[in-house]
Amino acid sequence: MDLHKLWREMQNQGVPRVWRGKAGEKMIIRKILAIFAIVAVAGCAHLAPLSTPPAPTHAQIERAMAIYRAAHPHCEVPHCTHPEGPDNPLNVHHIIPQEACKSINPWLAADTNNMISLCRYQHIALGHCGDGACRWYCPNIREVLRVREVVENK
Repeated sequence: MDLHKLWREMQNQGVPRVWRGKAGEKMIIRKILAIFAIVAVAGCAHLAPLSTPPAPTHAQIERAMAIYRAAHPHCEVPHCTHPEGPDNPLNVHHIIPQEACKSINPWLAADTNNMISLCRYQHIALGHCGDGACRWYCPNIREVLRVREVVENK
């Protein structure tokens, strides 16, 4: 229903003149929201406000990373020449960092589509754009790897 139409209907029903203008529209909006809140509490689930699920726990994120590591046990960089071992262990890299996930969607931190297996060297070189302090990240790392593979195969 149009706000102005509702306003006219309320005027016809004897709404005080004090409600006219912007302040009156705000008052009507507040009353409408209050009605929706009462209806939602009364049990109409389709009108209830959407609630976001709680953010994943550290254990849930670690479990998702372990599942991803088991499914992708080697560095996903094509033709990676750095041997995996104690000096170059396999890391599960979050494409969108966990800190950024908190503001975008907390569940991205536990989403395996947001992960990629990289050896430590490639993790720093590609995953964090060469920044050893991990302040930078490459959000399009999968595209970078596809282009790199095409270039290397030519």
